[in-house]
Amino acid sequence: LKRAGASSRPSIGAMLARSLQASALRPRLAATSRVLGFRAGDFVAAQPSPSICLRSFASGSFDAVSELDKTPKTPQGAATLYDAWAQQYDADLSAWGYTAPQESAQLLMSALQESVGGSVEKTASMRLLDVGCGTGLDAMALRAAGFRGQLWGCDLSQESLEVSRSKGVYSEAPEALFKVDLSHPVTQVADKSLDGIICVGVLSYLTESCDKIFMDWCRMVKPGGFVCFTHKVAHLEVEPFKTAVTTSSWKLVRKSVPRPYLPGNKNYGSAEDQKIIHFLYRVE
Repeated sequence: LKRAGASSRPSIGAMLARSLQASALRPRLAATSRVLGFRAGDFVAAQPSPSICLRSFASGSFDAVSELDKTPKTPQGAATLYDAWAQQYDADLSAWGYTAPQESAQLLMSALQESVGGSVEKTASMRLLDVGCGTGLDAMALRAAGFRGQLWGCDLSQESLEVSRSKGVYSEAPEALFKVDLSHPVTQVADKSLDGIICVGVLSYLTESCDKIFMDWCRMVKPGGFVCFTHKVAHLEVEPFKTAVTTSSWKLVRKSVPRPYLPGNKNYGSAEDQKIIHFLYRVE
């Protein structure tokens, strides 16, 4: 899952800038944890061995609560849902307290900065892909966190891609935002051409393809680059994710404790659906 409402609620850009300003230049994960409100121990290093806010929407055109609950968790289901939801998506997610993009962006930025000696400026030569970019919340969070390099995005929802394009947070090249079925290889991106991938709130629609998706991510990312993604606690033991996450060509760097997913939407799924894990891997 990935604008602020038309009410007196602050804009998502202002919220991101305010919440991340204090940490934008801090490369260490410990500092990131404090800024985002994590407690000590929320992230663990890899081991060396193997109540919904029931409000009236201004437009009244889309019942996100109902549609989110009944939409099939498939690529086509996701495309249908997010095309219909695109114009209202940011407002709803803001109302539901959705902070996963900010948390993942800080985790990835900390790793990228540490890999170049703690320099934000050096990220300007890097290139990242936002997989399942939706309306661009991940990209906004990355820019607010200080990322200055090339930022591309891909998604199955054309309407969401148009919202992303309007924000001006992705690279200006026409090919930087493109439509793709994420259950198949991303042929628009060359081998070993990325410094990192971010993927937030996407994999629950792609549970049957995780093995192929992880293989493709490792194909696109340079050795030593990073992959940062989230997954619901409810799906951690589901195959092929369970096996693929431990056998892909990468090494676990950080893994969070369960974090709130949509705390303002109490009607969303089970208790385990309401928790996500942030993963950070280094590609080998």
